[in-house]
Amino acid sequence: MVLPKPRSNPDHAGFVESHGPIVIVGANGSGKTRLGVWLDLHSENKTVTHRIAAQKSLHMPLFSSPTTLDFAHKTLLFGYQEGTVDHKVGHRWKGEPELLLLSDFDKLMVYLFTEEWETCTQYRQASLGSREKVPPSETKLDVLKRIWERTLPHRELIIRGGKVETKSRDSNAKPYSSTKMSDGERVIFYLIGQALSAPENGVLLIDEPEMHLHKAVQARLWDSIENQRPDCLFVYLTHDLDFAATRVGSKKICLKDYDGGTWDWFEVPAESDLPEQIMLEIVGSRRPVLFVEGEKTSLDYFLFQHVFPDFTIIPRGGCEQVIQTTATYNALESLHRLRAFGIVDRDVRNEMEVGYLKDRNVFVIDVSAVENLLLHEDVLRAIATKLHIPDATSIVESVRQYVLSELETQKERVVSRMVTAEIEKRLKAFDAKAVGPMQIKASVESYQKSVDVDQLFLKKAGEIEQILAASDYASALRIFTQKGLLAHVASAFGFKRDEFLRYFKRLAASNDGLELIEVIQKHLPAIPAA
Repeated sequence: MVLPKPRSNPDHAGFVESHGPIVIVGANGSGKTRLGVWLDLHSENKTVTHRIAAQKSLHMPLFSSPTTLDFAHKTLLFGYQEGTVDHKVGHRWKGEPELLLLSDFDKLMVYLFTEEWETCTQYRQASLGSREKVPPSETKLDVLKRIWERTLPHRELIIRGGKVETKSRDSNAKPYSSTKMSDGERVIFYLIGQALSAPENGVLLIDEPEMHLHKAVQARLWDSIENQRPDCLFVYLTHDLDFAATRVGSKKICLKDYDGGTWDWFEVPAESDLPEQIMLEIVGSRRPVLFVEGEKTSLDYFLFQHVFPDFTIIPRGGCEQVIQTTATYNALESLHRLRAFGIVDRDVRNEMEVGYLKDRNVFVIDVSAVENLLLHEDVLRAIATKLHIPDATSIVESVRQYVLSELETQKERVVSRMVTAEIEKRLKAFDAKAVGPMQIKASVESYQKSVDVDQLFLKKAGEIEQILAASDYASALRIFTQKGLLAHVASAFGFKRDEFLRYFKRLAASNDGLELIEVIQKHLPAIPAA
C-alpha cells in the first residue's frame, strides 16, 4: 500500500509492505480520518477501496426489499445504482467525505437481501434442472449470522424474508425487531455486512474500528472478519492502543500529525513498542495489565493474548522480572488506576510459594513451563480433532509414555534441579546482617545444619518415584520439561517442532481455534479482569 510521503522524511517512497493488516495509530487531531479519505478517494488503490467511516448512522431499517444485484452493490459502494469510483464523492459522501454522517444501513440491507434472494433463486433453478441433490450455497447473510452469533454467543440472529430480528439464547425469550437492537448489536451487524460487501481483492479502510464495541468482543469480531475476507487488505485507523495490540502480526504506522496538507508518519519497528510520547497523547479506554514471561515472539505472549483477551499483555523476560514489575506497577496504582497482574511458570515452586505469589497478584500456571500446556491430554485431543485425526487416543498415549519415559531417564537431573532450587531458597534465610566473626560463623553453621543434601535428594527422588509408579501424567507435566517433549508432540501429529508451533498459532488465532483456547483456559488460573 502507498501512503502520502511523510513530511519529515520526503525521501520515503510512501510504500508500506505488509503481509497482514495495517494499523494506523494516532492521537485525536492527527489526521486519521482525512488520511482515510485520501486513501479512499485519491490513492492508487481507490478503485478497490471501501471505507467504513467512524461517523455513521446506526438506524437499521425494519424491512428491506431486493432489487437487481449489480444496482444494489453499486448503490452501496458508490451511492448511485449506475455508479463508479468517480461518483463516490458526490453520491456516497454528498461532497463531504470527512464530515458526513454516513447513512447507508438501508443500502447495506438491500444489497444483502438481494444477494440472498438471487442466490436462493439460482439454487432453486439448479435444483429443478437436476435429478441429483444440489447443495445450497452459503449467502452473505449466512456468513454474517455465523460471525455475529460467534461474537455475541448469548444472542441469536433471526433472518427472514426482508426482515432481521434477534433474541436471547434463552428458550423462553421472544424475538425483538432490528429497531430495538442495541448499538453494539447493530454496529456488529453493520461492520460484518460492510466487510462482506467490499470488492474482491479490495482494501477495507476502517475508521475507529473499536467504536460502540465492548473490549471483550473487539478482537474476536475483527479476527473473524479478517479470516472471512483473506483476499482483502485491512487498514485500521485508530487512537486505541489496546485495539492496535490485538492485531497480531500487523504493520503498525504511527501518525504524528497533519498540517492541513501533508501528514507526518513513520513505521513502528516490529520489535519495539510505540514511542512513549505517542502513547501519552493517545486517549482511549485501557485494560488491566498482565505481565508474562518471554518476549513478544514467545509462545507465552501469543498464547496469553488469546486466553486473556480482556488484558493488555506485556512480556517481561524472566519470572523475576515479571514478579518485580507487577509489584512496582501496583505500588503506583494511585497514579494510573489500573490493576496489574503477573503470570509465571510453575518451575519448581511448592504450594506455599504459589500462594505467596498469588497474594501479590502473580499467578502460577500448573505446569513446569508454558509449552507443557500443549501436552495436556484434552489439548492433544482438541488438536487431533482439528486435524481430522480419528485415532486421537494413540497420539495421547504416545505422548504420555514419552513424557514418563523421559522423566525416568532424566530423573537424576530433575531431582538435582529440585534440590538446588530448594537450597537456593533456604540461602535467602541466611543471616547476612551478622556482625563479627562469631556471629557470622554461627549463621553459617545454622545454615549448614538446615541443609542436608542427602536427605533432600532422597525426599525429592521419592516424589519422582511416586509419580512414575502411579504414571501420574499431570504431576509429571508439573515438574518436568525439556524441548524434546514438544518436538515429540509435533512428530506425533506429523510436523517438525517449529512447523507445529506455526500451525498451532494459526489455529488458535482463527475462528476454528475458539474451542482449543477454551480447553487451554481450563488449565490456567482465573485472573479477575475487573
